[in-house]
Amino acid sequence: MKVVLRASLVVLVCIFAAPATAQDEEVGVPIVKAPYHLPVFTNEYVTVLKIDIPPGRNTGYHTHTEDSVSVNIVPADMTNQNLGSSEVTRGERAQRGRANYTSYSKGGPRTHKATNV
Repeated sequence: MKVVLRASLVVLVCIFAAPATAQDEEVGVPIVKAPYHLPVFTNEYVTVLKIDIPPGRNTGYHTHTEDSVSVNIVPADMTNQNLGSSEVTRGERAQRGRANYTSYSKGGPRTHKATNV
């Protein structure tokens, strides 16, 4: 369990270089296929992604379906836009070392795009 928890701490926001892939902006793709999301490890319990969104770029619409834990490696200013909404929200600046947990299994899937501003 400790190994799974430790591995999941880097699931979403281990900020490293990852290649972008083209995607249709009108529908969401699974998070593992989103631009700038590079799967580096997967087993039956966890998927670890390296994510690096360059300044001024966005992830395209992608869908989160599994619970996630993320850790910011570097500070970042991000905006988010849910699919089907014109509202763009800006959260507080993500600080280095900040960990976050989101329960998509209880709250349902989320399709959105994130932009590094």
